[in-house]
Amino acid sequence: MCCDPIIPLNDKAKCWRITLIVILVLQIIVIGIKMYFIGYLTAVIDVAAVIILWIALARYDYFLIMVYIVLTLIELFSISVITGYYL
Repeated sequence: MCCDPIIPLNDKAKCWRITLIVILVLQIIVIGIKMYFIGYLTAVIDVAAVIILWIALARYDYFLIMVYIVLTLIELFSISVITGYYL
């Protein structure tokens, strides 16, 4: 009951769900790459983002997708800072 969709489903929502599943798989691959090259503790926010995206996919919750986008932007900024230090 708590994981039921909070909005009525239509074809466009189902299409976007497939796109978000692809993003979820790519995010899991990025977590593996970051853990290999940088370390295990760098993937904490990424794992939280994957869990949030997974729940958003199950419930079709757009607010959680926005939270996922914010977490991803934070990670993008931190990776750019690390890359700047290396250069």
